[in-house]
Amino acid sequence: MKRILIVAVLCAGAMFAQSGVDGSLIEKTQLQWHSCGALNGFFWQSMATESQRIAFLMGYSEAWAKTTDGSIVWPKGATVAEVETGLQSFYYDSRNLVIPVSFALQIASDRLGGIESSEDINQNMPGVRKVWERCSERASKQY
Repeated sequence: MKRILIVAVLCAGAMFAQSGVDGSLIEKTQLQWHSCGALNGFFWQSMATESQRIAFLMGYSEAWAKTTDGSIVWPKGATVAEVETGLQSFYYDSRNLVIPVSFALQIASDRLGGIESSEDINQNMPGVRKVWERCSERASKQY
């Protein structure tokens, strides 16, 4: 079994090297996936299947369940499937792609918890987007 795995890894590496994929392109793509160091909507959209997004959210919810300092937010009472649907809807608006997933979850949590109405959140979104856009612009200039 180990031999098969080693052969598969070596073949994949050889194919990758021969494919002519530019390492700087990969770095630039990964840079686009972050806003101030946090995974954002570009990363979210890179997960092509619902299964990938659900797996990511399951890991995120597991981390949320284990944190005690409140630094990770999960919409209270929401299922992973409900959160996945909400994030898909949120990132459907391409203006939101620079917003980190963790911040999008905070917005979802505020909506579901009745802390802020959808109207209040929508009114504040232009300013929120501008903050994250500036952060992303600074990071891309460093590249």
